[in-house]
Amino acid sequence: MGTMSVDPSAGILAVLAHDDADVVRMAVASNQGTPIDVLRRLANDADDWVRGSLAANRATPVDVLRVLSNDFSTRVRRALAGFEWGDEGSGDGITSESLVLSPWSLGAVLIPGNPSVPADVLTVLSTDWDVAVQLGVAGNVATPPDLLR
Repeated sequence: MGTMSVDPSAGILAVLAHDDADVVRMAVASNQGTPIDVLRRLANDADDWVRGSLAANRATPVDVLRVLSNDFSTRVRRALAGFEWGDEGSGDGITSESLVLSPWSLGAVLIPGNPSVPADVLTVLSTDWDVAVQLGVAGNVATPPDLLR
């Protein structure tokens, strides 16, 4: 009878998902190795920075991305679409490899966007009242070309 290998980091991430520090939960939410059940739980986190980190994580399940597309926080919807405030030198985790500086506003950046975001979610986000969310959809690598016409 074979033995099942268990990744010890999965248990650590599950524990850290309950940490009092928002920044720790943000790191768990953005970690592509975080177990799916933990990612699903973080979709209900009270902190929108945590939910925004979850929205940008390529490992986040599609059903969770759909829930996040209706989040009340523009920060979460912007992260899902691929738009963030900050700049390359701000130390906020955005790197020169992952951004394109927006020509119309210093400090605004378009990140390539989560390629796991399904087309139907991007379609919903394309009509968001927040122009930054719409801009993120336009720059998201997963946006269908027909949606940009």
